[in-house]
Amino acid sequence: REKMTGLESYDVKINLI
Repeated sequence: REKMTGLESYDVKINLI
C-alpha cells in the first residue's frame, strides 16, 4: 500500500486480524 501516516498503523492492525 502507499505510505499513509496514521492510517498505516490502523491498516496494519486490520491486516494482522
